[in-house]
Amino acid sequence: MKKSIVISALLFVLCAGIWAAEKNAPKSPWDFSVTTDFAYYPKSAYKSGSSGTSHFAPITGIYSGLEFRVTGTAGYTIPVPFGKNALVKDNKLRFYADFELSPVSLAPALGVSFTPIAFLNFSAGTSIGAAWDFIGIQGLAKWDPLKYDENLKKSGSYESLPFKSARWDAWFQGALMFDLAAVVPGDWNHVITYNSYKAMYRGITSGGENGNPWLYQGSGEKINGWQYEANFILGYQMPIVLQTVAVQAELSGQYNGKKDFAERYHKAEPDFMNVSISPILLFKFGKKDALTTQFQFSSRRRFAKEYTKSKEMFIDNLNFTGREWYFNRIALSYKHSF
Repeated sequence: MKKSIVISALLFVLCAGIWAAEKNAPKSPWDFSVTTDFAYYPKSAYKSGSSGTSHFAPITGIYSGLEFRVTGTAGYTIPVPFGKNALVKDNKLRFYADFELSPVSLAPALGVSFTPIAFLNFSAGTSIGAAWDFIGIQGLAKWDPLKYDENLKKSGSYESLPFKSARWDAWFQGALMFDLAAVVPGDWNHVITYNSYKAMYRGITSGGENGNPWLYQGSGEKINGWQYEANFILGYQMPIVLQTVAVQAELSGQYNGKKDFAERYHKAEPDFMNVSISPILLFKFGKKDALTTQFQFSSRRRFAKEYTKSKEMFIDNLNFTGREWYFNRIALSYKHSF
């Protein structure tokens, strides 16, 4: 498994529901749903490069990893209209609880979302997760520079922490939404945008002290500290089964990576900002079922030396030289509402 598939396109499903709230308003303040996420990662070998340049790393193998998880959600919505004006009459306060289960982890979460005006939303939440190893996939592990890696024939490897530590986070997010059909009514006038910014503290309860990297759900290079995530979505919504076609841009990184990571890892550029560009297709099957499909092109650190696995950046203390683009994954997310 690679990084956790917080497929931001799912936010698209949520904001689409907000835009159509008047038509699809639930009879009960309660809502329940189950979301199944799956991702396939082809292999893309890392390429070396000189400083100041960027390049694209082609696909070099059929398989690099798979990812799978199921998340159950229960929510309760309280209407808080500020008046009869269209911008504030549908204001809402929503409380929700999630329970995420993957082959190597489980993580309950609590959150709250407030819509003070039709196109603006604020939310906050927290989660905590336990993890274990399964068929060679490490659920949660800390980096040990002295542990010998049999595959790489070098010292430096992740030491598993099954039920010995827990991953947790707390986050705050603001989002702006716009639908052209709100200004120019019509079933075929839904040119929509969704823009969000999230500030989040993420860490593990033990094993990440003193700037030591860690791994969660098979994905490494993680660190205790404050992080940011920004999402920008531009799409077109239609009254057919293929409800939405869109393009998504994602930006993420550490606020202060050189403070969070120990000094011995600074040559690997801990303040690197990850960037992803993703075409998105959203299929709606009635009012209760939706399938989101994402094709993601991402960027990652590039070094002066070629290497095969990302954790070698910690083993050899590789020198950062720039950005490398590659095709990251195909992701599917199916949501069923009750």
